[in-house]
Amino acid sequence: MEMIDLYNPDGTPCGRTASRDEVHRLGLWHKTVHIWVLTPEGELLLQKRSPEKESHPGLWDISAAGHITAGDTSLHAAVRELGEEIGMAAEETDLGFLFSLCQRCEDFTRPFIDREITDIYLLRRAVDPCRLAIDRHEVEAVRLIATGEFRQELSDHPERFTPHAEEYGKLLEIVG
Repeated sequence: MEMIDLYNPDGTPCGRTASRDEVHRLGLWHKTVHIWVLTPEGELLLQKRSPEKESHPGLWDISAAGHITAGDTSLHAAVRELGEEIGMAAEETDLGFLFSLCQRCEDFTRPFIDREITDIYLLRRAVDPCRLAIDRHEVEAVRLIATGEFRQELSDHPERFTPHAEEYGKLLEIVG
């Protein structure tokens, strides 16, 4: 059972842990990481979430993302998620911290309330999507997309993407 440290809405630790299931059932604040991979050509790596995922199955999403397990650091979790989800090795020093956001999402069809404090990182690296070892339980597909095309797709078809509008906007301000 994955245990997760709990936080106050302002991002300060509250000194308790809970299981991942309890965190989402009760809507407890916790920390996550999002890692964006940007190629030298200015393309972002997107992943399409597996249809098996608990939240937002089948939608296009961040390059890699995940929960920070109890006692772990944000950077360590980011490196771990890159390896687990898309088979990409990285060192903590390869990642550049961009910003943190408080994000909320509720699914009223079941007891699922997600209250996250997300640390967002950027990894600048050349990547061949065909050579990535993706975890099919987590990821259905990956693709590269130019930042301008990404911006246009978000505008034309927001329903195809996980609901992270504020994050997408801030990211695109930074990377173009």
